Amino acid sequence: MGFIGLVYLYGLNRQMRGLITLLFLLPLAVACLENPDCVNKKNDLVGVTFKSMNTGADTTLTIDSIAADGSIVNFVAPGAVSKIFLPLDYLNDTTFYILEINDTIYNLTLSYRAQPQYVSEECGERFLLNNLQVANHSFDSVSVTNHQPGVEANTSNIQIFR
Repeated sequence: MGFIGLVYLYGLNRQMRGLITLLFLLPLAVACLENPDCVNKKNDLVGVTFKSMNTGADTTLTIDSIAADGSIVNFVAPGAVSKIFLPLDYLNDTTFYILEINDTIYNLTLSYRAQPQYVSEECGERFLLNNLQVANHSFDSVSVTNHQPGVEANTSNIQIFR
């Protein structure tokens, strides 16, 4: 493009320049869509909130340890918490937890449906988890508030009343 072409482009009104820029950038944007984003495609965390049986308000408990299917879960630091996140085993339809809270042992079994979904050749497959249910527990009362596990920090799926 010579000097005349530059003068022509710079002489166009603002709308026409925007249209030409859009037409130039559109193929670049479409090319980026061919490579899917493989990050954060998992939804295998269950948010558990602890509530007071009397008031229904959030309550803080001391978590001594948590084991999932016989393995110690290291993602929860021992200490006082009002909410925890438990990972689901997406290769099975249930996950069994043993929680030691304030020196007392509790059990919690969660059932769910795990469906594999092919994403792309680069990403492979991911598992969509849904239909979360409490199959068994030894707490005073448990309520499922959201049947769709998530990856968001503010997701709360289960309320445990003590």
